[in-house]
Formats: sequence, structure tokens, C-alpha cells
Amino acid sequence: MTTTSFDLLSTSAYGGCSAKLSPTALSELLSDIPLIKDARIMVDIETHDDAGVYKLNDDTALIVTTDFFPPVCSDAYTFGQIAAANALSDVYAMGGTPLLALNITLFPSKDIPLGVLGRILEGGQDKINESGAFTMGGHTIDDTPPKYGLAVVGTVHPEKLITNAGLTPGQLLILTK
Repeated sequence: MTTTSFDLLSTSAYGGCSAKLSPTALSELLSDIPLIKDARIMVDIETHDDAGVYKLNDDTALIVTTDFFPPVCSDAYTFGQIAAANALSDVYAMGGTPLLALNITLFPSKDIPLGVLGRILEGGQDKINESGAFTMGGHTIDDTPPKYGLAVVGTVHPEKLITNAGLTPGQLLILTK
């Protein structure tokens, strides 16, 4: 079996966000875990946004997110691009600019040719490069099924932050994918 002929979809029952734990179950689980509050935290778990936001000063806030999932397509390079774009889009959706990225990789190195992982990372890196962010490293675990994504840090002016909770009646909502 070659790197280019390996079908990633053959490795998992669920792809992409369909692999997520139910939001209701997660909310119930987290309800008993106390979070430390700080006035500089602009967005946390309470609004169910895809990222958290921490205000550094009057001009800069950090957007922090992580997003990873099992394969959504057969091709490794394309999967890397999709997963990276999905993680980076969490920063864009909040009005920010990606700054730093860390790869998050779970990959069964005994079951799938390691070159497939190389193609996943290459696709992801192309999207990171396109965004202008810098890859700082990452973390790789030998695990089945494969999963890939990023932890991303971005910046936004605190007054230009966009959140799920910030939508008001009469505003225009544009949905894209």
C-alpha cells in the first residue's frame, strides 16, 4: 500500500465535527467544574464560541482555540488542508488574525504508512502558511483512528471582537463554509 493510495475514510466511523461529544452532555459534565474568573477574559465556555479570548491591553486581545477531528475525506493532503482551515477559521470568525499554530496529531503509525501523516501535515502547513501564521511545533500521539487539527492563537482588537453572543436583532448574518 502506498502513501497516495491510502483511503483515510476507511479508518473511522465518524468524520469531522460529527465525531464531537454532544454539547448537552459536555455542558452537563462541565457544570460541576468551577472555572476561575478574571476580568481580562472576554470570552470563555459560557457563550459556546469556538475560541476563548483574553484581553492583553486596550489594543490587543488573544484568541485561543483548538480544533481537531477524524478524516472527512480520503486524501491525506486534502484532509490536512480542511482540518487546518477549520481551526484557523475559529480565529477569523471572531474578527481576528491567526498568529501561531501548533499541530495536534493522533496517528496509527503501525497501521498506516507514515508518509500519509507527512501528506496530512503538508496540507495543514500550506493552510497555515496561507494564513500568515507561524507553526511553533505540536504534539503527536500514536492512536487509532487518525485525527488532525491545530491549536491556534490569534489577535484581535478588543473593540472589534465578534462572538456568538454578540449578535443582535436586525444584524446581517452571513453563513459560509
